[in-house]
Amino acid sequence: MPEIFKQNEIDVDHLALPSNFEVASIIYQQHSSALLQFQNGVHVQSSCIMCEEMSCLVSNQNEGVLEELTLSQYNKLCPTEAIEIDETGLVQIDKQDCVGCGLCIAACPLGAIYLDENKLAVIEHDNHIFEKSENAQSLGCIGSDVYANPVIDENSELIESIIERIKLRGDNKLSLNRMVQNLLANVGVTCQLTRQGDVNLRMDGLGLIEEKTIVIEIELDTNLDAPRDILDDIAVYCSRYNESLDNVEGLIVSSHLPNKRTEYWELFSDIRNVLGLSIMNVTIAVLLMLVWNRRPINLGDCFLDRDNMSLREYTARALGREVGIATPDSLIEAAK
Repeated sequence: MPEIFKQNEIDVDHLALPSNFEVASIIYQQHSSALLQFQNGVHVQSSCIMCEEMSCLVSNQNEGVLEELTLSQYNKLCPTEAIEIDETGLVQIDKQDCVGCGLCIAACPLGAIYLDENKLAVIEHDNHIFEKSENAQSLGCIGSDVYANPVIDENSELIESIIERIKLRGDNKLSLNRMVQNLLANVGVTCQLTRQGDVNLRMDGLGLIEEKTIVIEIELDTNLDAPRDILDDIAVYCSRYNESLDNVEGLIVSSHLPNKRTEYWELFSDIRNVLGLSIMNVTIAVLLMLVWNRRPINLGDCFLDRDNMSLREYTARALGREVGIATPDSLIEAAK
């Protein structure tokens, strides 16, 4: 039983798929829960069954970078704690706190969560043909091949609304860092946030991919301070942990990319040429699109400099299709 149940001591009514029904495909729909199609030809709207994994609530992917950071990690999936089990034993979403990032939608194995007309997450609790069960059913056996389409179709308006809701929060930096942490974890970068006020680890986070440590700066608005800050962060990390620069890379995650005329882009080529150090740039939009499409990230393709100021080509290649964001847009490329 997940720790969240033990702590709150809430009685939960579990449901289960009918024993003779095997999921053939899950089709995501706009403003509605997903359509479940079974091998026997039956199809129904999905709804929450309070499954064993409770993956919409708990994230267990934020471990394994630095042991000293493990106990301080945020282990909920929702960056604003908008999802909780209420007093009736059902998972509910507080729309006052939801920012519409879709992490919970991508995490739900049955597609029971969706964005409504206001771009806020909703959990469907109309049980249809699901049966009551004494025990929680595991949905870990549902393979990725059953998902027929993206959990959310991207567009600039939706992504800008997510960023704006984060900015308007009183804890906007904390919420942003938590969201990026779980987005990175879902695209294949093990990520831990550093402790607030830790003068020894001043970066926002540390990641791990293919045995390389990724030093992470997370910014709502990126400027020339970001590459300078990350150089300081890398120097502190290498000095404190006696790590070779060859085993470290930098990553700046931002809401938008700076325009083409700024000196920002000149720095990355110089840093790579002089220090042999790669600093990658990824936007929140790219991470959201990869998560919504269940795609991993290849950070090696996210090196930007004065000769390449766009993530559009990489994102399209990762998604296997054109990106649904008009050109140009600073969500994924430097504007004029």
